[in-house]
Amino acid sequence: MTDGDKTAFRIYKEVLEGGTMLPINQHDGAVKRYMADRCLPSHYKSGMYLIPLTLVNEVTSYLESMREQRRSLVKQFMDSYEEAIERSKVRLAEDFDWKDYATPEAMEAAFSLEYQLVAFDVPKALKGMSNDVYEKEAAKAEQLLKEQAEKIQRALRVQFQEIVEAMQTALTPGPDGKKRKFDPATMERWKKFCQYFKDRNITDDAELAKLVAQSEAIISSTSADYIKASDMVREHVGGGVTRIADKIGQLTMSAKRSFSFEDDEL
Repeated sequence: MTDGDKTAFRIYKEVLEGGTMLPINQHDGAVKRYMADRCLPSHYKSGMYLIPLTLVNEVTSYLESMREQRRSLVKQFMDSYEEAIERSKVRLAEDFDWKDYATPEAMEAAFSLEYQLVAFDVPKALKGMSNDVYEKEAAKAEQLLKEQAEKIQRALRVQFQEIVEAMQTALTPGPDGKKRKFDPATMERWKKFCQYFKDRNITDDAELAKLVAQSEAIISSTSADYIKASDMVREHVGGGVTRIADKIGQLTMSAKRSFSFEDDEL
C-alpha cells in the first residue's frame, strides 16, 4: 500500500467514523424506528414498507421533514469531507492523487432520502384490453393479498410477543434474586405498539386486539417511574405482563400449527 493509499484510507476512516457522520447515522436510525412503529411487517425487499392508509398523511409529512433535516446534516458532512481532502493535499503534496478519493459530487450523491408511494393492484387498463387476462391477474392479486395478510398477522403477533417478553424479563428478578435495572425504553416500545395497533391491524385480529387492550389498561395505570420507584407496582405490573405473555405465546404456537411458514423471513 502506497503512502497515498494509506492516507486516503485514513481520511475515509476519519470522516466516516467522525463526529459529522454520527448525526446522519442517528437520523437514519430514528427514521427506521419511526417506520417500524407505524408500518406493517413487510416481506418485500429491504427498504420497502407497507403503510396503513390511515397513516399515509402522517408518515409522508414526517418523511418530508426528515428529508430536509438530512440534507442539512449531509451538508455538514460534506464540509468536513472536503476539509479532510484539503489536509490530505497538504500532507501528500506531489503524491496526492484524486483517483484515490471519491469526488465530493460522488460522495454527496451517495446520501439520499427518497420515497415513493406504490399501490399493488391490477391495472384497470388490462380490463379494456382483455377481460380474461384481467380476471386471471385479479385472482392472482387476491391470492397474494391473502397470503400477505396471513404473514402480516403472524408477524404482528410475533412482534408483540417479543415486546411483552422483553417487559416480562425486565420485571423478573435476575438469577441472583435481585431486581433488574428497568429501562424505560422497554415500556415505551410496548406503548408504541399499542398506540398504532388499531391502524396496523388490517387483518382484524380480534385475539391480538384483546391482548393489546389488556396491555393498554396496564400502561394507562402506571409509568416507568412508578415501576422503578415501587416494588409493589413492579410486582403488580409484572403479574399482568406474565399473563399476557402466556396468552400471546399460545397464539403464536397456534399460528405455527395452523400454517407452514418454513420459507418465511420476518
